[in-house]
Amino acid sequence: RRGGGVVCYVKTTLCHNRKNIFQDDVENIIIDLLFPNTKPITVGIFYNPPNQRDFVESLSRDINSLDIESNEIYILGDFNINLLHNDKYFLKNISRLGEISSEIKKYIELCLLVGIEQIIRTPTRITCNSATLIDHILTNYADRISQSGIIDLGISDHQLIFCTRKI
Repeated sequence: RRGGGVVCYVKTTLCHNRKNIFQDDVENIIIDLLFPNTKPITVGIFYNPPNQRDFVESLSRDINSLDIESNEIYILGDFNINLLHNDKYFLKNISRLGEISSEIKKYIELCLLVGIEQIIRTPTRITCNSATLIDHILTNYADRISQSGIIDLGISDHQLIFCTRKI
């Protein structure tokens, strides 16, 4: 049995629709937030258990089922794909792709192909022996984010990730 999972709390006064994109191989919740006079904002929460095979392919299937061309998309969660190498963020220097695993390459290529950006840049899981960036927030509208980052809650080795959307 796997640990982990996803949960999404939505304020009762906020209009939303849950999308029915269910797969046995990926734990996720995807909702459309519905605001007056605007297109839906899609929020997806994903969990990729450690050593899960084919997560990037499943994530790609889910992303491709969304209307990424015309909707604002935010996909977040514990992806268990470390985007740090020697304390440097991978996506700052695409020429370093030769130094990373095929799963990370596929993930970065997926982001570039569909036009989504990973906006968290600092370690999100910190232990006595390591620091990794495995919790991500992906969006196709990074310019609409006023702030993003991590918050140390002190109750887990994972940091809380967040972003604030401009009004």
